[in-house]
Amino acid sequence: MRGFKPVRSWPPNISLQRTAPCGLAAELKSLAAPKGWLVALLISAVAARSLAKDIRSPMGFSLRVPDTWLVLSGAEVKANPDLLESTFSKLGPMDKSLLQTIRTQMESGLMEIYFSDKTYPDGRATVNVIKLIEAVPTTPADVEAMCKTFPANAERAYRRPITMNSCGARKVAERPGLYMEYTGLKTGWFTVSYLIALSPSIEVTVTGTFPLASHRESLKEFDRVVQSISFTDGG
Repeated sequence: MRGFKPVRSWPPNISLQRTAPCGLAAELKSLAAPKGWLVALLISAVAARSLAKDIRSPMGFSLRVPDTWLVLSGAEVKANPDLLESTFSKLGPMDKSLLQTIRTQMESGLMEIYFSDKTYPDGRATVNVIKLIEAVPTTPADVEAMCKTFPANAERAYRRPITMNSCGARKVAERPGLYMEYTGLKTGWFTVSYLIALSPSIEVTVTGTFPLASHRESLKEFDRVVQSISFTDGG
């Protein structure tokens, strides 16, 4: 039966190691090298550099990111399956069904990755977007259930202790949404996500991964990206 399922372990998280500029193909391949650390979802792909501030996604929305960010579209990720397996091999132990869902969405072009220009000794700040067949919790009871069950479900899927720091209903562009901020997927980093309803059964999840040392600044930047979202008709 369709509807909200509080047993989900979404949303995903990503953190990557930045390297010195050496051509985009080499740079993006190096982001998936052993020093780069990915959890549960997205990879870098060899693609044309796009520094446009305004992004119109074929997934049914538009948003704005800083013009110094590197943007990889879903089509660019889909066009580079050779990088998928090397990335998955570095994810570490994870739930097999979750890995299959990740592969399916990547190969369907239903993911986008936005690389921040901010880099740190143990990774690079990123925002990723994924479109899923899922129902966003909208009633107070469903929101409470999601907030309570997500940490334990995520721990089983990602096999790491997860701590929920903030969780609750938040609208985005007048669409129902759920906000979550949690730690545990990567030491010294935090994850913040918005689950936004495109329809009763389709959601867009926007997830940022940032170091705790820049918590306040990073949250402000992430919120600016999310608050810039607008949805196209039929999205």
